[in-house]
Amino acid sequence: MIRVRRLQPGDERAIEAFLARHADASLFLRSNLRAGGLVDHGDPFQATWAGGFEEGALVAVAAHAWNGNVVLQAPRGLAEVVRCSVATSGRPLRGIVGEWDQLVAAREALGVADRRARFTSRDDLLALDVSALVVPAALARGEV
Repeated sequence: MIRVRRLQPGDERAIEAFLARHADASLFLRSNLRAGGLVDHGDPFQATWAGGFEEGALVAVAAHAWNGNVVLQAPRGLAEVVRCSVATSGRPLRGIVGEWDQLVAAREALGVADRRARFTSRDDLLALDVSALVVPAALARGEV
């Protein structure tokens, strides 16, 4: 069973560890955590963060940001953390940012699946294993 609560100062290490396991799809969350922290005064990069815990481990995060967007990384417990974050923030919902399947599930959980969005974009994420990068010879020699 997933236990959901608002995240607060002192939870940063657990959040970073969780998001590092989903690094390619959590860039906004990681950046906003570093820039805005976990206290929400409505300033840029700040958000009301909610986390889902299973057996003491963080397994889901949703942050309702200063700009009204919910940013999420919630492979499990999505509905609960999204609802907690939005309900706790006290601000209107303006958008949802996250992996497509999670975004669709969040729209459903928040009861906005039937609403027309102003902007919808399904963006595929690509990742590069830097250790597998082959540097072209001319570049390695400094010719280009």
